[in-house]
Amino acid sequence: MSDRVHFWLDFGSNDSYLSALRIEDAAAWRGVAVRWRPFLPVPIFQSFGWSNSPFVLQKQKGDHVWKDMERQCIKYALPWRRPSVFPRAATWPMKVAAAHADAAWIGDYCRAFMTRNFALDENIAGEAMAQAQALSTFGAPTFFVRGAPGHLAPRRRLPVARAGRRLAAVRDRPRAHRPAPVRRHAGHRL
Repeated sequence: MSDRVHFWLDFGSNDSYLSALRIEDAAAWRGVAVRWRPFLPVPIFQSFGWSNSPFVLQKQKGDHVWKDMERQCIKYALPWRRPSVFPRAATWPMKVAAAHADAAWIGDYCRAFMTRNFALDENIAGEAMAQAQALSTFGAPTFFVRGAPGHLAPRRRLPVARAGRRLAAVRDRPRAHRPAPVRRHAGHRL
C-alpha cells in the first residue's frame, strides 16, 4: 500500500470516535494505509475565540449532535454511551499517541481510548492522574514507601545513596556482565 490517508483525530472528539472505529477497514477495502495523526484542537478553538467545544457553547447544536451520535452508532453497530463529561481531558494519552503515531499498535491504542470515552464513559485523562489525586499527592516528586508518603529530606537520603551506588556498580561492570536492555517489539501494546 503506497497511498495513505492522514487521519487527524482527537480522543475527545465524537466525530473522531465514529471514524476511528471504522477507518482501517474502509482504508483496507480501498487499498490505502492509515497514518494516525493525533492532535489537540484546543489552540484551534481558541484561535476562533471559543472557550470550549462548539457543541457545549451552542446548546441546540450540541443536542442535535448527541441524537445524531446515537443514530450513527446504531447504524454502524458501534458501542455508545454519551459521556457524562464533555469534552473530556485527554492530554496525556494524546501526547503518547502523538509520540508514537507510526507505531504498529497506534490504531488499537487510539480505538481503546476512544472506546473508553464514548462507549464506557470512563475518565481517559490517565490513571496516573486519578491515582495521584486519590492518594492526595502533594507535589512532585512524592514517594510512597510501604503505602506511606514521604520526601527526600537529608536524613532520608541513605536509601537513595545505596541505590545510586548499586546503579554505579552495574554501570561500571564490563559490558558482557550487564543485563540486556529491555526492547519493545512492534506488537507491544500499552
